[in-house]
Amino acid sequence: MSRPLGHDQAWPLLSWAEDAATEVGRRGDEELVVRAVLAFCLLGASPLDRRDVQVVAALLRRACDLAGLDFLSLARTGCEAAGPLGVTCWSWLTHTSTRTPATHEEVGAGWTFTFRRRPSDFDVDRLLARLTRPPEG
Repeated sequence: MSRPLGHDQAWPLLSWAEDAATEVGRRGDEELVVRAVLAFCLLGASPLDRRDVQVVAALLRRACDLAGLDFLSLARTGCEAAGPLGVTCWSWLTHTSTRTPATHEEVGAGWTFTFRRRPSDFDVDRLLARLTRPPEG
């Protein structure tokens, strides 16, 4: 039995799956969808927060909608190819949002299409300043 992915392996795989979602939106490549689903099956057993994986899975599902592909059918194919990992993956993939997550926006169309990350409005420096400020009084 192989070991689950570690962080150093899982993050690049998740990044690849995010790029794959954009390619699916551009080209409508069914085989790429199946390979991305296989990646999600591996990522589901990784130490990554499932919410991070679900954001990228939602991008893939939305890309399939844009390309006119049947996401659930292709996801089933990928999950079946993943064996036991695919059973768990299928259970959460079927509930993946059909909308582009709030973390991303859709830009362009056809060959220029891309999912672009929205900039975060979270200010780390302001939070640290507030947390390290001496108590008043």
